[in-house]
Amino acid sequence: QLGESLGSVQKFDAPLEQATTNSLEALQAYSLAQQQRARGADEDEAIPFLKRAIELDPNFAMAYATLGTVYGQTIGPPNVDLSIKYLKKAFELRDRVSEREKLYLASRYYESVTRELDKAIEGYELYKSTYPRDSRPYNNLAAIYRDIGNYEEAAENAREAIRLRPDHIFPYALLASAYVGLNRWQEAKAICEKAIAEKLDGPGIRWKMYIIAFIENDAAAMQRQLEWAKSKGEGTRVPFFQALVAAYWGKLHQSRKFFSQAIEIRRADHDEEAASSLTIQQARIDAQFGFLRRAKDQAISTAGAIPQSDKDVAAVTLALVGEADRAQALVNELEKRFPQDTCLNNVLAPSVHAAIEINRNNANRAIELLRSTVPYELGANADFLPIYLRGLAYLRMRAGKEAAAEFQKILDHRGAAPLSVLHVLALSVLHVLAQPGLARAYALQGDTAKSRTAYQDFFALWKDADPDIPILKQAKAEYAKLK
Repeated sequence: QLGESLGSVQKFDAPLEQATTNSLEALQAYSLAQQQRARGADEDEAIPFLKRAIELDPNFAMAYATLGTVYGQTIGPPNVDLSIKYLKKAFELRDRVSEREKLYLASRYYESVTRELDKAIEGYELYKSTYPRDSRPYNNLAAIYRDIGNYEEAAENAREAIRLRPDHIFPYALLASAYVGLNRWQEAKAICEKAIAEKLDGPGIRWKMYIIAFIENDAAAMQRQLEWAKSKGEGTRVPFFQALVAAYWGKLHQSRKFFSQAIEIRRADHDEEAASSLTIQQARIDAQFGFLRRAKDQAISTAGAIPQSDKDVAAVTLALVGEADRAQALVNELEKRFPQDTCLNNVLAPSVHAAIEINRNNANRAIELLRSTVPYELGANADFLPIYLRGLAYLRMRAGKEAAAEFQKILDHRGAAPLSVLHVLALSVLHVLAQPGLARAYALQGDTAKSRTAYQDFFALWKDADPDIPILKQAKAEYAKLK
């Protein structure tokens, strides 16, 4: 089958990519992989072509780099170990390639192996200025800027990438993500529709359209995207996204049923890592909604099978439920493996430590720990967590004005975290949880009218929510005291 695809290069007039290799057939395989990715195919589909390219040329640096990228973005939990293995190999081969490729390989290494985002940005900016007609650095900068919350820069780079390569799906998806981060839903939707019109269609575009429809409360549009996903065999992601949407509206029993469906699908495929990934996502929602015992049991039950890509979510969940030692052990493990990781050192570790300190009633210490998160807290990778924890800490300190500012920040930037990387909560339930937090903050300030309004807004949002959710019961009890 792979041989037939390789033989179709002339048939489909597939342009050959620019990359250093001593094998024309290896270059053809590599070009087919890139062509599939550019058109919107799932990353997994490129793997056989890239492996074939490496078999034909064991020193094909760009094929190793692309394979490492693909393994970092596959369906289910990304394979972090294989991603790093291939990206390291590519970096080791950088002396055999052109100056253009060398700039890419070094920047990609800093982005995903050492995870030093400042060095990655510096490298891609140099690449961009040296080769301004190459779309690759613009795409990668757009992705990094999105992840750290600089959505204007992300949009600017994605727009230029589209101008340079209008036949590639990546910049369309990145521009749509940037517009969502800026709360510019209509522009995000228009970009997705343009990509589809250009026959650049795939899960990355479709799930963004689903998220936009969710934000706009367009049930019919959401259903259209679900039907498309089902027709394309998106077995796990359909119930996964349905689970997140149900949780957002407080329909936790329904959410758990969807999670169970997704987990059963992965187990039927003998994919225990993906099943564990879904379980830890569900546990985090339970923890945020106040089902601490259930969340704790789920998190601990997956302890031996947590994929590398989900150890951050597991650490946060364990910290939220009061399992400080287990949470710290996971952070220590991540810090040992990625000592220079920008997001780990400035977002995840401080957030986990802050959650632990809040549970210990040491709110002042939590505020201090969260200072390093500020430049990154609206990024897709932060998922509102540092802001929410800071708001909780201020509530513990009875600093109503400061707490209100934090919770309002979440409400004002709804688009900043509707969709994160594949294994983090795609629809941030913290946007909902900010509402009762805001109500409590106003109550602390003595502003009963604003507090009552905030509670009422929360109750309206969760008018069909399960009545047994602890945070809902707590909010109703607090609201009753205001009357």
